[in-house]
Amino acid sequence: MHEREGRRTATLSYEVTSPLGAALEDQPRAEGSTGSTGPTGPTGPAPHTGPTGPTGPEPRTGPTGPTGPSPMTSTGQTGPTGPSPVPKTGPTGKTGPTGNPGKAVMLELGQQWRALLCIEAPVAWFFDVAQLRMEEADTEVLAPIDPLFVEACEPGSIRVLSTQPDMPLPGTLGVCVTDDNMVVVRRPQDAPRSLSVTLTLAGARRGAAARFPVFTEGQARRNEAFWNQPFDPSAEVAAASE
Repeated sequence: MHEREGRRTATLSYEVTSPLGAALEDQPRAEGSTGSTGPTGPTGPAPHTGPTGPTGPEPRTGPTGPTGPSPMTSTGQTGPTGPSPVPKTGPTGKTGPTGNPGKAVMLELGQQWRALLCIEAPVAWFFDVAQLRMEEADTEVLAPIDPLFVEACEPGSIRVLSTQPDMPLPGTLGVCVTDDNMVVVRRPQDAPRSLSVTLTLAGARRGAAARFPVFTEGQARRNEAFWNQPFDPSAEVAAASE
């Protein structure tokens, strides 16, 4: 692919930290604002511990007293068995809460263990988030998608779901994915200087691009039972050591 004026080949960044506001790092700070934190000072000397005092005398245990007489226990005769009452069926109770709705990860949030549920969709979509840097002279930037993500997805299924610049723009960013899995981003006219763009990519899982795949009721029940079973860390460790 040939380079031309205003068009450049760049690299996508997959860092987890957000690049939003990174372009403002070099701007002058407002009066009264707080600067960056300086280095940590040296640790002071350890506190002095005084000597341990002497141990007092051990307590003395007195002699054991005599054992009292054993009481006589008398067991009476067993009474006759009473009639068996006919059990009555009580009213039906309320229906309990619905079980786990599907795949989930449990995280301790707000001092409680809460579930984050997996996305349910007609197709098994894979998602990725990447950042792209556009310099002031760039009109259009091309960047190759992570080859591992490309390998995991059905050929031709990868597309860009959203683009988020780190500053307001006078127009809309143009974006597409080429046949050779390159992301192309075009800046609008009169866009300000350099900027960072966050891209959300999506691709159908390789070999699973069919919509609403069909299974039997037995497979559905087993799948539900599998995802509802409690997690046993000891079993996971034992399985990993085999």
